[in-house]
Amino acid sequence: MTSMFFVRHARPNYSWEDDRTRPLSAEGIADCQYVCNTLQNISLDYAISSPYIRSIKTIEKCAILHNLEIYFDERYREREKGKNGNNKEMFQKRWADFNFHEDGGESLLMVQ
Repeated sequence: MTSMFFVRHARPNYSWEDDRTRPLSAEGIADCQYVCNTLQNISLDYAISSPYIRSIKTIEKCAILHNLEIYFDERYREREKGKNGNNKEMFQKRWADFNFHEDGGESLLMVQ
């Protein structure tokens, strides 16, 4: 039987504007060790990530520990946020209406 483990990226530095290159915060960097510790005794054969820096950095130590190359897949990317799209009000609007999206952003339905 094949088992898959999905890991959400650790906490990013939200002050960084560019979504693709947004690094991890200090807290996020510390959480990467938690991910590595959690998966250290599990046999892993493959590591895949979105091409976003915060996602890559979240699993990088674990991949090194397991001697794995990280493969990238654009389909694991984040939803495109539009102008002012990363705030509680926008989150609530998107989850209340899967068709809603801010200017320049994608709705949750578009991403699906």
